[in-house]
Amino acid sequence: MRKLILALLLLATPASAQTYQWTSAAQTSIQRSTDGAVIPVDPRNADYQRVIASGVTISAYVAPTLTLAQQAQAALAACSFTITSTGTPALSASYPCDAATQSKLGAVVTTITATGGFPGGAQTYPMKDSAGAWHSLTPTQYVQIAGEIAAYVGALDLIADGNPGGATALPNNAGTIP
Repeated sequence: MRKLILALLLLATPASAQTYQWTSAAQTSIQRSTDGAVIPVDPRNADYQRVIASGVTISAYVAPTLTLAQQAQAALAACSFTITSTGTPALSASYPCDAATQSKLGAVVTTITATGGFPGGAQTYPMKDSAGAWHSLTPTQYVQIAGEIAAYVGALDLIADGNPGGATALPNNAGTIP
């Protein structure tokens, strides 16, 4: 009954007496402020026709402000970390830091730590950057890059998981190795 009364009141209220806002940058629907109703942009929709006929100005879409935790989650989803190598400029690139890459990095670093070298005794090991180019790394370089990426991802994880460290900004997604 309450919904019916509200609906009748809204129908009795002229569209020009209400305020509206676009719900997205694509402008595919508008939201009525009085009841939060979302009205699709559709010439067959009676509510939409009333709004247009009233001549009311529809307020611009305002993107929601993401919390720091949400920003960290977004950074993790599109994870890339830029390395600048002062000693070997050919290693300077952006590297992926998604979960699969982190798993590979961890496995190779574990091998380096346990054996002092790469799997199979290789002297160098390939690592693909975000653009798909391969870089040949020494064990030291591999551990340095993996460490930079791990520190970045770890800081993002902490922020995304409730920010117990009290960070006020996202960590820098770039690092320098010798």
